[in-house]
Amino acid sequence: DDDCDLKVPDHVQIHIICVNGDAKVTNLITPLTIDEVNGDLTIRHIDASVSINVVNADLSTKHIVGNVTIQEVNGDCSLQRIDGDVSVKAANGDLGLADIVGNISIAESVADIAVEVDFDPQYAYNFRSQDDIAFTLYPEPNVTFYLPAQTDYTFTRELKRVANILTPDEDEPRVRVQFGNGAAKVYVESADDVVFASRTVGGSGFSFEFNLGNQLRDIEAQINESLSGLGEMIEAQTREAIASASSFAKDIRVEARIQRAQDRAQRRAQRHAERAQRRMERAQRFDHRRQSPQTSPSSTTVSHEERLLILQMLQDGRITVEEANQLLSTLEGKV
Repeated sequence: DDDCDLKVPDHVQIHIICVNGDAKVTNLITPLTIDEVNGDLTIRHIDASVSINVVNADLSTKHIVGNVTIQEVNGDCSLQRIDGDVSVKAANGDLGLADIVGNISIAESVADIAVEVDFDPQYAYNFRSQDDIAFTLYPEPNVTFYLPAQTDYTFTRELKRVANILTPDEDEPRVRVQFGNGAAKVYVESADDVVFASRTVGGSGFSFEFNLGNQLRDIEAQINESLSGLGEMIEAQTREAIASASSFAKDIRVEARIQRAQDRAQRRAQRHAERAQRRMERAQRFDHRRQSPQTSPSSTTVSHEERLLILQMLQDGRITVEEANQLLSTLEGKV
């Protein structure tokens, strides 16, 4: 129920059953298995596979050489610099992935996903989110994204110029967004909105450090910059071209996007409130454990009067030394 510091030989495999507080695991060369952590979990520098069942707070992993398998994370999750496959069955907070060299499978995320990966055609990529997904692409990408037909997508200016958009047809019901030769394949099974941004922000290299809110704000700034100055030109070109029917349809689409944005904001606020509540309850449980007296039969002490009585009996010859020791042990709960 409190902190625990273990040092093990290099060849020993680690299997953690349950930690009721925060946990940190570093510098292993053997497989790591974790059943349950009820606080934050940090994992660094593991040269072997990592298997995690449940983390009930935030999870952060970095510098892993091996496959990473996660069943459930109930807080935010950051997975960085992993040379191996990544599989996440359920992410109930924001999820960030960066510098992953291997297959990626995100079965379900109820919140936002931020991805910064140099997509490689030899690996498979699958994502499913109930919210938004932001892809930050390396320079000169060669990748095709397969999106649900109903999903909205947005580009920054430089990516919009090089993106090739293929609309659904009889052979392929999904929208395809292709960059370069499109060799790598990325499948988005579900998402509200998909954002494509360049790995460079403001002309400088963008180093991924997991803070999804900041990253999405950076991407939004790129999009706003891309749209700056276009308002008057668009208005001039379309003032006389838009008929009443198309204007009505456009209004409907705008209203639908506004409603989706409001729904997303409400879901995010609810998730943050739920995470704050879980953390408060966890802190209260830990505080209660620390304050609760640890009592057991072995902690029973012999009173001064009892000791005097036993010594008097020994002095009077009514008991032997061995019997006196036996009486003391019995009163102390040792036998």
